[in-house]
Amino acid sequence: MVVVERIMMKLQQGLAAQGARGATHLASQFRQMDTDGSGQLTLEEFSRGIAGSGLRLSSHDARPSRA
Repeated sequence: MVVVERIMMKLQQGLAAQGARGATHLASQFRQMDTDGSGQLTLEEFSRGIAGSGLRLSSHDARPSRA
């Protein structure tokens, strides 16, 4: 499975477990992760945000992929 697909699957499972539904909530979570307000998540912002959400990703899952 591609790294992005693994992350998306874990993210979807985590959101469902917390009762979160829909893209609106997810967009809000990503805006909160974007601490520098750039409109893009750095690897550091993403890693902190995921860790703060309670989702557990391996270092393999969290590393950037080379397309």
